[in-house]
Amino acid sequence: APVDFDHLFPAGARQKILDRTKGLVEIHRVRFPERTLDTTAPGPPDVERWLEPSAFVHSRHEKILRTAKSITGGEKDPVAKAKKILRWVHRHIKPTPTLSVPSSLDVLAERKGDCNEYTVLFTALARASGVPTRMMAGLVYLDGYFVYHAWPEVFAGNWIAVDPTLGEETADATHIGLVEGDLLDQLQLLALIGKLELEILEAGRDP
Repeated sequence: APVDFDHLFPAGARQKILDRTKGLVEIHRVRFPERTLDTTAPGPPDVERWLEPSAFVHSRHEKILRTAKSITGGEKDPVAKAKKILRWVHRHIKPTPTLSVPSSLDVLAERKGDCNEYTVLFTALARASGVPTRMMAGLVYLDGYFVYHAWPEVFAGNWIAVDPTLGEETADATHIGLVEGDLLDQLQLLALIGKLELEILEAGRDP
C-alpha cells in the first residue's frame, strides 16, 4: 500500500516540505544561536504546551525537578540549560536495547535504554527547567543505513533538534523527522514499517 504522507514530515526551520504528495523534503542542520536568547520574545502560539507534563514526561515531578535543578544550577539562559541537560543525559544513561514504552521517572531511576529513553528523560528535564521541548521520531543515518530513531527538539527562537543519544548538540541533517509529539503520537510510525523508500537527491556540506 502507498504511504500516506499527509501527516508526516512536520515542517519547521530544519525541514522544508517541497512536495508532500511525493514525500520530497529538504533538511538543514539548525544550530543554536551564538548569543543569549531574548527570553521575552514571543514564541509560537502553542509553545507553552511543550512545557507541560504528559503521560510519560513527568516534568513537574519532584524527582525530575530536583534533578533538573542540580544539572542546570543557577543558569538562566535556556540554550545553556539545554546543552547542560544534553551532556548529562548522554553521559549518565547506558545504551541498552529496550522494547518497552519508557517513562521519564523509570529512565531516571534505571539509567539505561535506547533513543526513546534518552529522549523522554531529556524532554522531562528540559521542560522542568523551563525550556519548551517536544519529541520527534523518524529516521537517522547510522553505520550505512537509515534506522528508526527518536530525538528531542528545544525551542530557542527556532525549534532546534538535539540528540542526547548520539551526543549531538545539534542533530545533523540525516535526522528525518516523520512524527512530532510525545510517545503515544509516535505509534503512527508502526504503519510505515516496510513501506518507506528513501532516495537522497542532493547533499551539501555541513557548515
